[in-house]
Amino acid sequence: QMAHIFHFSPFFLILTYKSSLFHPKYSTFSCDKNNAFIQKKCMFVEIFIFTMNISISTAHNVNIDYTSAGVLDRILATLIDGAFQFGLLMLGLMFIGFLNTVSTPTWFFVILTIIIASYHLFCEAVFNGRSLGKYTMRIQVVKLNGKKLTFWDCMLRWVFRLVDISISSGAVAVISIIASKQMQRLGDMAAGTTVIKLDKEITLKQIS
Repeated sequence: QMAHIFHFSPFFLILTYKSSLFHPKYSTFSCDKNNAFIQKKCMFVEIFIFTMNISISTAHNVNIDYTSAGVLDRILATLIDGAFQFGLLMLGLMFIGFLNTVSTPTWFFVILTIIIASYHLFCEAVFNGRSLGKYTMRIQVVKLNGKKLTFWDCMLRWVFRLVDISISSGAVAVISIIASKQMQRLGDMAAGTTVIKLDKEITLKQIS
């Protein structure tokens, strides 16, 4: 029974991940089966750097191919956003310490908590699917149907972020991205979105 549980655990899925299993059309990696070191290196590349082409239809029924953001790009973007949020928290706590000598800073602590908690929701809704981390890594959230990203889409991604990243420390998001056909985490599946790399001359203004 324990063996069955182990086979369905996220860690077992990561350790046994093969791009040809989940994304057979886009698998371009070949590993030397006789070299354990190369196999481990290829496994890292397949899981964290592996990307695929995604076709998005514009309002004029024109399909534009984009490259999906790899797991590594999304992790680095999340770390950058986390560092920025931590900086905001430190500045806020310093200001609270200053206010504490003048008056009770409870109201400011509440505002600070709301700002930090809603950081991703605000950035993606206002800056068209990009936060500071995504801007730095040149990746962006887009709708798979080519329509403009709405506040409701950002809200769904933000709510599911609790499960995808916050509670599971990102494990659920990683498993979901490598297992889904469009490289989506649960929040992306709920909102009908995905994350792409902005490395082409065609801009996302065409997708509206």
